[in-house]
Amino acid sequence: MSAAATRIELDTDSVRVGDVLTGRLHAETDATPGGPLTVELVWRTQGQCEAEEKVVDTAQVTFGDADEAPFSLTVPAGGPMSHAGKTLSITWSVRLAGRPCVEKSLTVGPAFRNPSSA
Repeated sequence: MSAAATRIELDTDSVRVGDVLTGRLHAETDATPGGPLTVELVWRTQGQCEAEEKVVDTAQVTFGDADEAPFSLTVPAGGPMSHAGKTLSITWSVRLAGRPCVEKSLTVGPAFRNPSSA
């Protein structure tokens, strides 16, 4: 399967820590693989600090007879949240393992707090 024939579609590009992120991996019919593929949820740091990358969840997807395969990944409740600063940036993405050109960015924000439960 060629990387150009594969793309990731997310149901939303903005989630909160602790949320479940859902989406689909799409492939052209003639490029649909027979075996399972791994989708990864990853965050990265960049800036004046040492660059770091961490895979926080994975999902195995299998296409079967379809040209798309659904997946779900859980954003850790402990974050980190997305941040775009001068000295430090934290970015999140969903990617196809082993194929760095098949990747989709997203934003992770703080958990929702219900004021009445405080």
